[in-house]
Amino acid sequence: MASAAKRLIAGDLVAFPTETVYGLGADASNSAAVARIYSVKGRPNDHPLIVHIASMDRMGDWASEVPEYAIALARNFWPGPMTLVLKRSELAGDFVTGGQDTVGVRVPDHVVALALLEAFEKAGGKGVAAPSANRFGHVSPTTAAAVVEELADYLSKDDLVVNDQFHQAQMSTVLMIDISHSMILYGEDRITPAKKVAMALSEFITTRYPKDKLDIIVFGNDARPISIKELPYLNVGPFHTNTVAGLELAMDILRRNRNSNKQIFMITDGKPSCLKLKDGSYYKNSNGLDSHIVDKCYNMAQQARRLNIPITTFMIAQDPYLKSFVQEFTKANKGKAFYTGLKGLGEMIFEDYETNRKKRI
Repeated sequence: MASAAKRLIAGDLVAFPTETVYGLGADASNSAAVARIYSVKGRPNDHPLIVHIASMDRMGDWASEVPEYAIALARNFWPGPMTLVLKRSELAGDFVTGGQDTVGVRVPDHVVALALLEAFEKAGGKGVAAPSANRFGHVSPTTAAAVVEELADYLSKDDLVVNDQFHQAQMSTVLMIDISHSMILYGEDRITPAKKVAMALSEFITTRYPKDKLDIIVFGNDARPISIKELPYLNVGPFHTNTVAGLELAMDILRRNRNSNKQIFMITDGKPSCLKLKDGSYYKNSNGLDSHIVDKCYNMAQQARRLNIPITTFMIAQDPYLKSFVQEFTKANKGKAFYTGLKGLGEMIFEDYETNRKKRI
């Protein structure tokens, strides 16, 4: 996509596929390039254009204010066919907004579109203005051939139409490992088998499916990514279990990944007992299942479901009330749960990985 991104930087037009229809894109900060969109389409100048961005992190470039509700909607529904209309920043000129004081932004859910936007960002671009790639009032095209047929007489020799080639679906997986203190309590070392399984899964994916992607995160009071090299030295701490923080980080990682198939594997002994509050302090409760905490977990499970990210929970404790939480959590996500204990944990994970891959590719 680097060559297509260079065309955009140079002020040319690039037609590219999205999850809905083909868009006709130009550098949204380049008034001359955007003017060519209106000319090619025969579109009235007071009709605003949507700015396509590579990730929700770029909203602040185009909006003078990004309210909490917009962040929440972006987390839940991006990438996807949802446009947020926000108060425009100085970067969003009249030539993009049609003279309005708002701007529409979105993150498309298409591997080619995201690859183009990311390459454009790396080349120094901020966003791509892109209405549908058709003459004004005509049917929106869904193939490169339809774009060429519609706009061939209006595009210049330097403009580009990107083919929507078949992309073999690859799997992106985030493995979440619980490092709360309960993972070594009650005379049972649960963390060592979890580490061994993580290292084996990494080797399995690297050798059998080298184009697949595996990220590993650990969660206690907070969540953080770790490398394979760190795994042998990983220890549990005097931590509670902030399952919500782990899920938020996992979904953030998967949103940024262009693979179309995504999943979360979670190894835990089950009980969420901690939340991080907006002021940086922690709400903790180790006594039973705290309804405030578990409701937050169920909400995260539902968010993942809306993003088409299944969660498979590998439950390595056998307490009945913890099983009831995992069952409700799994129901909210429409995912899966295995009550494996420590014995056979690795086999279960490898088998489920293979099953999911066959099902989703």
